[in-house]
Amino acid sequence: MNAAPERRPAHRPSRVDQIVDAGIRVFARKGLAGATMAEVAEECGMGPGALYYHFATKEQLFAECVRSVADDVANITGHGGAPPGSLPEVVRLIYDWYAACPDKARLFFLAAPGSTPEIAQTWAEFVEEHVRDLARYGRGPSAAPARPDGPSGDLAARTAIGTANAAAMAWLSGDLFGARTSRTTVADAVGRVMLRLLPDGPDGDREAR
Repeated sequence: MNAAPERRPAHRPSRVDQIVDAGIRVFARKGLAGATMAEVAEECGMGPGALYYHFATKEQLFAECVRSVADDVANITGHGGAPPGSLPEVVRLIYDWYAACPDKARLFFLAAPGSTPEIAQTWAEFVEEHVRDLARYGRGPSAAPARPDGPSGDLAARTAIGTANAAAMAWLSGDLFGARTSRTTVADAVGRVMLRLLPDGPDGDREAR
């Protein structure tokens, strides 16, 4: 009787996934300019040839790392579908992700912006997607009317996203909030500010429906 064939694991990370994960860690520490493909190869326990088989240049790998993290953020925010909660609740989810995945967060918000023309395009697409997503947080039946003196429409949404991104950069770098300010405190403040900026959001500290 023949022996039963050995069963393979249900899921085995691909070499590309391993390289991207290692690249995220290295680029988060050193940025695009300071990192080398040799360092990424050492981080993931592969020879440099394996990296160049999948990614022809360091910039190509960096771009894939940034896109991977952008996808993570989109999954957290429920991009393209129903939001996973009120706007302040979603902001708290994002800050929880910052704390759980600091390398990914630092890569995306600190190392990526302005690094290459391709990444600039990725960032522009990221902003456009999340500007559109803010339309999901409209007024509920008990929400206060929009302030007549506030910014409207597209400008308000872009200002809200810019505020959120700037706060993320400041929190991750430690330049503004400091270690004594908890992520929950920062997340709640950011969520409230974003709601105040949106003309279709509630006035004051009420949460969007």
